[in-house]
Amino acid sequence: MGRWLIVFIVAIGSASAQCALCKANITTSNNAELAQGINQGIIYLFVIPYLLVGIVAYLWYKNYKKISQ
Repeated sequence: MGRWLIVFIVAIGSASAQCALCKANITTSNNAELAQGINQGIIYLFVIPYLLVGIVAYLWYKNYKKISQ
């Protein structure tokens, strides 16, 4: 149990470091294209998992309806 707690704490620290790195790159560069690219990357990483889950759920529901009829 204690090992998993340590792994969890280490993972949180490395995850928040990535956000700080992105923020530091944007604030120091004053490059609008860089900021837009990072924002598009965040949106891409946010949307794709939900889109895939939605497609799988739709196909599962469609198959369930076909079997139950």
